[in-house]
Amino acid sequence: MGNEGKNDENDLNNNSEQMVQAFALLRVSSSQFSPMPERIEFNGTPCISGYMTLHKDTISDLHIKVRSSISNPMLSYSFRSDRQWRLQQIQDAGNSIELASVYAQNGAKYAKKALSILQKGINRVNCPLPLAISALHDAQFSRMFSPALPSDCLSNLFIHENDVILSLYFIQSTNKPAHPNIRRLYYPAGTVFEIGSRRMEIYAVHHARATIQWLKASKDNSVQAEMLLKNIYFN
Repeated sequence: MGNEGKNDENDLNNNSEQMVQAFALLRVSSSQFSPMPERIEFNGTPCISGYMTLHKDTISDLHIKVRSSISNPMLSYSFRSDRQWRLQQIQDAGNSIELASVYAQNGAKYAKKALSILQKGINRVNCPLPLAISALHDAQFSRMFSPALPSDCLSNLFIHENDVILSLYFIQSTNKPAHPNIRRLYYPAGTVFEIGSRRMEIYAVHHARATIQWLKASKDNSVQAEMLLKNIYFN
């Protein structure tokens, strides 16, 4: 057998070994989406503190203390006892990683397909879809709390990289011109937007975050599998 034939055989063997490694990593990554319920503490800020209980992709309870500014008293809010909130990003990411592992199990010829699906799963938690600030007005998430959040408070909750982010925006009426309707993950104080015929300005912004350790571990394994799949596909 010539050198060219030996090289082709070595490449095939190497690809097969890397595919087995990628599959193993994806199976571990997928299994990490089935943790026991855990209490996750939000990193403290002067104006938000609290915790939530997360089981897989579902928040079964959430307790926060909030104030719009340092000079105001802390007020307590909790999820209604009859409600749960599903984090669709986590569910979508888990489904993508599981499906990628199915393709990876079938050998190196499926590296491209497995890679494409895996990247969608990673991107789902790394790059959440931005929302227009006006979309948070009367959003379903705001109705989860008892007592109800103040009428001047808009809330949002999403996954960004390894963290769950709780964002609170305090708003007031204004006559200032509205800013262009650009969708963002995070809005700064001073943003002016329209709700119907009213112009509103964000006068205070508070973000709290809590790291989901099992999601971080799952993503770390997925990123290693992604590198292996890229080596197979591009070589």
